Amino acid sequence: MNQIATRVAADVANRITSFSFFELRGDACTDGLNADAKLPILTDENDETVVKDLTGKKIDSLEQLLSTLTHCYGVRATANTRSNSQSSRSHAFYVFNLKEGGTLKLVDLAGSESKEDAMSHASDANADDRYKEMVQINKSLGDLKECIRLNLVNAKSTKKQHVPFRRSVLTRLLKDVLDSENNSALTGTTCFIAHVSPLRTSVPQTMNTLTYAEYMIAASRATTEKAKFAGPETWSSKKVSAWVGKFHEGRHAKLAEVFVLGGKQLHIMWKGDVDKRVLAAGGSQADADDIYDTFHEMVREAKKKKRATVGKKGGGVKKSDDVAIEIVEGPKNVKNKAAMIYGGGLSAECVENSSKNRAL
Repeated sequence: MNQIATRVAADVANRITSFSFFELRGDACTDGLNADAKLPILTDENDETVVKDLTGKKIDSLEQLLSTLTHCYGVRATANTRSNSQSSRSHAFYVFNLKEGGTLKLVDLAGSESKEDAMSHASDANADDRYKEMVQINKSLGDLKECIRLNLVNAKSTKKQHVPFRRSVLTRLLKDVLDSENNSALTGTTCFIAHVSPLRTSVPQTMNTLTYAEYMIAASRATTEKAKFAGPETWSSKKVSAWVGKFHEGRHAKLAEVFVLGGKQLHIMWKGDVDKRVLAAGGSQADADDIYDTFHEMVREAKKKKRATVGKKGGGVKKSDDVAIEIVEGPKNVKNKAAMIYGGGLSAECVENSSKNRAL
């Protein structure tokens, strides 16, 4: 992570106004540029999570930025584990505030620990604290996995499931880059960097990390496909009403106000109910037939176009549909399916480039 942050600094040094750094140690947030001062995490008027009173250091040169980063590397919480003598023990957030507006965030996630790691702490003088630390880290990473899993499920289904972003401080802070329903997330770019080990003894952890990364990519792909092929049945009530008022050169403009209903509702509505709405508003049977038939033909064409596009994908690439089934039901031919989805061994970074200016 240090090398990534240093290279990023060299690229953006002349584009930033200030820099901030904070860590999550369990649910506690500490300011890395202000003697580890404890910071409150609040929800603003837009229902977004912000870190209050975070120090923002003005940056005037690359040398100053690199010096500040070196300080951050030094104060980062680390500890010795069975597999890593300098394992990260906190989730670290590096925040670059850009001159053109918006922020570039590097989020270095702490590595999860296995049962073997936990046993190695038994002789530690602070064994109880290390155990609590391990539980908190594993729980927050598990919560993050669950949010990514449900995002993928929601991206492939019209029946939405609740995504528990509020389950941990980590997922609350990452909600704006993970939530596919959040419009602000679509204006930036999120890059997921997974760390894997070349050691044969780490194969289970490596497989788990790669599976986790695959789900992240699949969720992003599914969201993109859904946005690209959003047919009339996904329209809001406002859009349905506007369409009724404008199509066929505004022929049915007087009927727009009786079609303030979502595209899904109109799609499954009985034809007789559509007739009643139109006739009650002073329209004719021909108007009702035109609205009903045209809308349903548009839905059929949108679905046909989507099937044709998905059918062109091949070459052995796994479709996001398959991944969605795999993440819900578990990978095939794996004895411990839950381990592939929720197992330990994760060490990753998440990089956000958001065009919104965040008060972090």
